[in-house]
Amino acid sequence: MSWSEADMLAILLIISVSVLLVDSVQIRMRCGNFTIRSIRQMCLTNSCLDDDLEVQEFCHNLYESIFKCPFKMLPINFLCDGINHCNNGMDENPTICKYKQCKSYEYKCSNGQCIEPWRLCNGIPDCLDGLDESVLTCRQLLSKNNARCPVIIKEGHSTTCYLNYGAKMTLLSCNQTLPPATVMDMKCKPFYIDSNNTNHKTIICQGNGTWNLSPLDCKTDCGAPEKLKIEPLILHGFEIKPHFWPWYSVLYTEDGDKWVFFCSSTLISTRVVLTAAHCVWEIPKHKIRVGAGKYSSDFYAIEKESQFRTVTEIFTHPLYQDILGNYGSDLSLLIVNRAFRLSNTVLPICINWSLRNILNNWNDNMKGMVAGMGIMENGSLSPFLRASVLQIISNERCIAEQAFEFRKFVSITSFCAGTKDGTTLCNGDSGSGLAVFDKHSGKWFLEGVVSVSLKDPNTYACNSSHYSIFTNVGMYVDWIYPIYLKYNMDYN
Repeated sequence: MSWSEADMLAILLIISVSVLLVDSVQIRMRCGNFTIRSIRQMCLTNSCLDDDLEVQEFCHNLYESIFKCPFKMLPINFLCDGINHCNNGMDENPTICKYKQCKSYEYKCSNGQCIEPWRLCNGIPDCLDGLDESVLTCRQLLSKNNARCPVIIKEGHSTTCYLNYGAKMTLLSCNQTLPPATVMDMKCKPFYIDSNNTNHKTIICQGNGTWNLSPLDCKTDCGAPEKLKIEPLILHGFEIKPHFWPWYSVLYTEDGDKWVFFCSSTLISTRVVLTAAHCVWEIPKHKIRVGAGKYSSDFYAIEKESQFRTVTEIFTHPLYQDILGNYGSDLSLLIVNRAFRLSNTVLPICINWSLRNILNNWNDNMKGMVAGMGIMENGSLSPFLRASVLQIISNERCIAEQAFEFRKFVSITSFCAGTKDGTTLCNGDSGSGLAVFDKHSGKWFLEGVVSVSLKDPNTYACNSSHYSIFTNVGMYVDWIYPIYLKYNMDYN
């Protein structure tokens, strides 16, 4: 046999880095009068080996710390590792490899390959014959392994957990720690979406008590109602069903022995409602009820999809001073006693959590939509939910076109919207959210909360020839977000 200079240099390099690995491929067996401790010793003594050409070729190519494949050389610790490093697979000779000894904590495949315990029953065959994922192996692992995988399901998860024993499937509760080899099929519930846009995932409990993959990150969907075709603006607004505007919520207060409608609000999570601070400024929380999925302003109207909650906390913006502060920072967050159940008529709206002013990107065609149950043109409260499409107006134009006494309500943290054609917002609409549709995401985002409308000095009715003032939600996200996060079921 002749060696080129390049071959000799390669051999010297491999020897220099693998000299400590000479005995790493251990077998430890007794054959006749010999105790065999390495594959090299087996080849040198010709012990326990079948007299066949493949074994002879294997031993012929085995040197002190390298193994010679056709066209390349391997460190000796690459032998019998379950991977065909040689093109002809001779480094994985089954006659030789079956005698390889694994470490005490490892699992030995039939071909001699050693795998770590956490790779057992993880849904991925590591042994060449796949026995590390067999029913028998997983059953044995389950019987002697005390490791358990933790509970990982959350509010938005829909899960099925089971163990497979051959043709038999054993269902398990996913609300408990689970044994190795448990399979968990995960989906996001309706009205929830995975943050990575994955609708389904299967994960497996590994032998070391950990899941082989991270669970789905199911968060409450937002701003995506049934498709609503917006027609050209209808004078004085138009009736709208709750499934087209599912984040709208009604505020009721106690009046004697009855609950009566007094303001509007917007659902921003299953437990958090955003409204105008002036709506709840002097009303104790125990005298407020929140209704979601409502089409009628009547608290007692029977509506199949409606839900009611009590209020446990009210957070009013610390700078709000009612009329003394010209209704600046006119925002309050209401926390309900338990989460609303998501449905076609109850779904939070989206909020852009990056601190910004919507007017920074203002243009003449910017419009938003708002819904409410306020006073109509005939002076009575609307019995049903109505909506209007309003043009968002620049602050400069708003100040120029508003009455002098109204200009003080326009500030950097507010904006104006309206049409001045008879469509306006009025008492009862306060607290409603103005939403803008984002074509890129296909979702509605909350941009404003109805704050102030000008009254006609003669009739004291709302003046439909003037714009309405909205609190600019984007300017307050640093205040809203920590409260939203604290009471959001997706994060707790």
